[in-house]
Amino acid sequence: GVLWRFLKSLGRAWKLVGRFDPHAVLGVGGYSSGPACAVALLRGRPVALHEQNSYPGLVTRRLSRWAKEVYLSYEEAAAFLSKKAHWLVTGNPPRAGLSRVPKESARRFYGLPVDVPVVFAFGGSQGARGLNQALLDALPELLTETRTHFLWSVGRYDLEQVRRRVAELDPDGKRVQVFEFVETMAEAYSAADLVISRAGATTLSELMALGVPAILVPYPYAAGDHQRANARTLAQAGAAVVVDQSELTGDRLAREIRALIGDEERLRRMGEAARSLARPRAALDIADRLLRLARERAVKHP
Repeated sequence: GVLWRFLKSLGRAWKLVGRFDPHAVLGVGGYSSGPACAVALLRGRPVALHEQNSYPGLVTRRLSRWAKEVYLSYEEAAAFLSKKAHWLVTGNPPRAGLSRVPKESARRFYGLPVDVPVVFAFGGSQGARGLNQALLDALPELLTETRTHFLWSVGRYDLEQVRRRVAELDPDGKRVQVFEFVETMAEAYSAADLVISRAGATTLSELMALGVPAILVPYPYAAGDHQRANARTLAQAGAAVVVDQSELTGDRLAREIRALIGDEERLRRMGEAARSLARPRAALDIADRLLRLARERAVKHP
């Protein structure tokens, strides 16, 4: 069962740490990092933890007491750590190489007009079906009552259904571009006036890094409901509007989109609020601190 798999993982981690003999170990949450971090602590290696979410995962919560340092993306996460934890807010590094493209270039890349509102919608790695269905239901009103164009990353499971319906609503394909996955995220974010997405840690770090306003629909089955906590941080800063999955309908989504795209000043303020939350040095700060821990270990145990 689970206990046997955990014990096997501990055994593998013990051999791995022994073979590589690291000067420091960084755990990034998730169950897979637990055995390696636990073994590193048992073998006297300094351990640091990085927590992406507002509500820390089990590994971070349990090991925070013994970690040398805990790097947080959101200060709210500190409330769930051990009182003995040494934590600091570093932010969550967005994907490497992600930077804003001039809007005109991004629009040209996707063949979009420069003088219309553009919405970029994507569901993330899981749980996109509810979001996809709501946008499908919202499209008739949005295509009729607004000039909005859409970039829509649907995911694998709903692709054919969405393509069939969009072909009926937008026969010449000029207003809605449907993709299974969007590979060129920098261009998509930069072309958009508004993003509709889940509230995973990586997505939010990208929205903050590029200063993009968003409607966030937290995935309701995420561990510890951490996506809702993540989204709340952006909403409280004025960078996003949050719609719970239980309240998500085509009518509600159309209403939220129309309210935002009709208010350029509000979108500008939301983008600035998102950018104010960004920590562009997150990766460098984490690397610097981890190297310092490693050097301290190397000096004591050459």
